[in-house]
Amino acid sequence: MKITAKKLTKGSVFKIYFLGLAGGFFVLFFIFGISAIFGAETVKLEGQPVTGIMGFVTAMLMWPFFSFFFAGFMWLISILGLWLYSLIKPITISFKGVADEKSENA
Repeated sequence: MKITAKKLTKGSVFKIYFLGLAGGFFVLFFIFGISAIFGAETVKLEGQPVTGIMGFVTAMLMWPFFSFFFAGFMWLISILGLWLYSLIKPITISFKGVADEKSENA
């Protein structure tokens, strides 16, 4: 299914970035946290390595902040580019596996 829109909402663009980055960063930070449990210096706080269980906890606490920061940074740049693109022509978005609207309301 394809939808053509003149403009995308800023909230939709941020949501796509945040959900995508949060999922990817979770895997990365989880691996860093597990590595820290076994003594690897993969997690640092204020320039000092944090290892053991505290390394894992620190990595899990850092994950949402990094996800939000990077999503926000990419969002700011992207909304400018999408706005400029919307001045030229509408954007077409393709969807796969679209749920039937009737079945969602039942």
